[in-house]
Amino acid sequence: MKLDILAIGVHPDDVELGCSGTILNEIKVGKKVGILDLTQGELGTRGTIETRYSEAAAAAKVLGVHMRDNLKMRDGFFRNDEEHKMQLIQAIRTYQPEIVIANILDDRHPDHGRAGHLIADACFLSGLIKMRMEIHRHAGGLNMCCTICRTGIMSLIS
Repeated sequence: MKLDILAIGVHPDDVELGCSGTILNEIKVGKKVGILDLTQGELGTRGTIETRYSEAAAAAKVLGVHMRDNLKMRDGFFRNDEEHKMQLIQAIRTYQPEIVIANILDDRHPDHGRAGHLIADACFLSGLIKMRMEIHRHAGGLNMCCTICRTGIMSLIS
């Protein structure tokens, strides 16, 4: 499914907390928007994996997104390494977004910054012709906004 915007958050509430207003506005003007969670948020103090999935599904319905998926990386222990980059590149190539909204590159929560760098690297690599994968490279002009955070300034990375 081709999306206009793919919002990627490390935990299954980061997107809602960080950019739900943007998502609502973009859907209102006809954009196809999806959400991709990197982890199940299993280390979170409040809730369980099951409640997080239930809340994520309810939020997706309220927001009206076209898809929501979870890559099930290990909360707190995923890395910006080849294995995780390849998993994320596959997802980016599947949805072929024009814009990716992601966790900020520097945040007090270590998962947020690490995820921001993982997403930035995967966005870049997803467009390389020599990255041979089952799904062909994302040939469009991909822009990345790092906005999902509690603190920080929005920036656009081309």
